Amino acid sequence: MKLKGIDYAILNALMKNCKISDRQIAKNLGVSQPTVTRRRAKLEREVIDAYTAIPKWAKLGFEIVALTFIKGRSRDIASGERKEAIKKTVKWFSKEPNVIFAAAGSGMGQQGVIISVHKKYSTLADFERRLRVDQSEYIGDASTFIIDINPGVVSKPFHLKYLIDVK
Repeated sequence: MKLKGIDYAILNALMKNCKISDRQIAKNLGVSQPTVTRRRAKLEREVIDAYTAIPKWAKLGFEIVALTFIKGRSRDIASGERKEAIKKTVKWFSKEPNVIFAAAGSGMGQQGVIISVHKKYSTLADFERRLRVDQSEYIGDASTFIIDINPGVVSKPFHLKYLIDVK
């Protein structure tokens, strides 16, 4: 989908507040409500992945965000076996409720990253044990960076609204 200026404006409005009505977006942008509704529907089909609330994690009892950097086992894997390994890994991560993002990548000698949230250190430790045991066939090394998310420690809270100002 080729995005137009109006599409970016609608996306920006939704990233600031996903509960905003089409009528209010139209009023703010100086266009008709049916135009916003039509463009938003197309964005929802082709560009918008999901609407979600970003909670104040500490208010829900979470204390830790963990960035776990992983390195795969250093062995050659046949293409058929690689597809099966990816399928098993995706299934494993989808069943882990604390994991909010997991992806392959590169940098710092690592090949992937996992972002997870935890109520306390012991739940993080349990997660790390399950990861090492259940994914031992595929993961060779894992290093975790722990972030304390209690109020007063975070310099800039996680939010997508900041992306509005990216050029």
